[in-house]
Amino acid sequence: MRLRVHRRGLFGWEPGEDALAGAAVTTTECRNIDLDRMLDPARGNLVIGARLPHMSLVFDRDARGPGHHLIELDDLTTKSFARLDWPTDSTEPFTISQLGPRRL
Repeated sequence: MRLRVHRRGLFGWEPGEDALAGAAVTTTECRNIDLDRMLDPARGNLVIGARLPHMSLVFDRDARGPGHHLIELDDLTTKSFARLDWPTDSTEPFTISQLGPRRL
């Protein structure tokens, strides 16, 4: 049985790089420990999948090199999208790019 976290590939929707270039960019005060807790399959990851219908969470480990991950959250209904850029060795606020009518 697939969890919501795995459904993104079934719907085949993801914004292209052109769309992402025009995304709204913000920052978050989340820190590494916060993200570790959210992405732990026994903790936040399962809760996100269970509590947020129509959402897909993708964690791309080392997407931009060792220790530099991407986290993406998609609302498959509204085609809203958020990408968090997570360099694990940084003390700066993390950058988030968002598209669509719903702020994730």
